[in-house]
Amino acid sequence: MEPHATATLIGSIRQKLMRGEASICVWGLGYVGYSAAAFFHARGIRVVAVDPARRRAEAVREGRCPVRGMDAWLRAAGVDPAPAIDVYGSGAQVPDHIPVAAHHVAVPTERAGRPDPDPLIDVCRTIAYRFAPDALVVVESTVTPGMLDAALAAAPALRIVAAPRRDWFDSPDKHLGALPRIVGSDDPVALAEVESYLSVVCPQIVRAPDLRTAALVKCVENDLRHVELAYANDLARAIGDRYDVRRILAIAATKWNVPSMWPSVGVGGACLPMAGRYLEEVGDGALSRAAQVSADR
Repeated sequence: MEPHATATLIGSIRQKLMRGEASICVWGLGYVGYSAAAFFHARGIRVVAVDPARRRAEAVREGRCPVRGMDAWLRAAGVDPAPAIDVYGSGAQVPDHIPVAAHHVAVPTERAGRPDPDPLIDVCRTIAYRFAPDALVVVESTVTPGMLDAALAAAPALRIVAAPRRDWFDSPDKHLGALPRIVGSDDPVALAEVESYLSVVCPQIVRAPDLRTAALVKCVENDLRHVELAYANDLARAIGDRYDVRRILAIAATKWNVPSMWPSVGVGGACLPMAGRYLEEVGDGALSRAAQVSADR
């Protein structure tokens, strides 16, 4: 099988994307992947997607948003919630005539309450085999340095850039078209290319010193937020029947070095409670144990 001409696009990826001469391939159409596809499409960039889930693929082909509740969030951001993108069940089904300039990977990276590198490794192997050994891969999923090392071991020629997401899908102003975007890579050319075309969507690019640091920043952000939420929830459980905990926390946050915290119905869905598990790879697992214990109650 002839590889796609990914390598020949280096040096002019943004121009080719904006002229419609190349596409971005998004792997995974969950919250992260589908919103990435929608924002790129809204900026005039051609997008194709790979997702083996038949339900999501059928929704996209029928002109419907495949992620429950995301249509309102996208509309509030001024983005079409049902962009016309081609969806394929596997990388092998992407036609040879579609030139892919970059692959954005947004597959799940946890299973049974633990980080799971296998989906990322499988996608990276497929990209290297199906498209090009040195294809440009942007990892949007939350990952650990070890996950990235495993992906590179499986496909060592890939040019990987970590660009974790910070969106908050419950807030219409917290999206990749409004928030600073972290990027990091050990390949300066790949990093410059990704920064160039991401700036079409993202208002500010924050460069991490290397690939693994970019991944760790996201893990630390999630863990810090988890600790804050767990503390606020514990405080509400402890004294909430006697005092207005939200008001106490709001007043406390007027101090210059106290963050804003408030109790909530949970601790951030799936990503925040998982943060400490990701950090266990690089440090003492007790680092955020208090938050983990609180979340398990």
